[in-house]
Amino acid sequence: MISPLTITVLLGFLSLFGLLASVYFSTLYFRRFREKIIQEPIAQQQGKGSCEIVISSSFAQTFGVPNFCFGTVFYALILAVSIIRVLTGEFFILRETAFAAGLALLFSVYLFFALFMRLKIWWL
Repeated sequence: MISPLTITVLLGFLSLFGLLASVYFSTLYFRRFREKIIQEPIAQQQGKGSCEIVISSSFAQTFGVPNFCFGTVFYALILAVSIIRVLTGEFFILRETAFAAGLALLFSVYLFFALFMRLKIWWL
């Protein structure tokens, strides 16, 4: 069986990568917003990079909020909880954190499917 410390460290490292990806997309989004680039239909964005197409697609928001906002908060919280757990040795809410991470993974798989199957974008 995997120890709580191993799970916590793994969740911490994975949340760090998720946080970096969320910050990267927020940088792209706000740069795009600041430059006042009009969101063009995807068909007109052929010459643009796939990241720009992703942040301007209908899949970039959930409930009207950009997905990177949810990601930034979620991954920052998971990282903070992981650090606190490692420093204190108290492995509180481990199941709840693992469950939340599982839900985030399922949502990520859905978004990956949407990008690949509907938008025809291969992005990793």
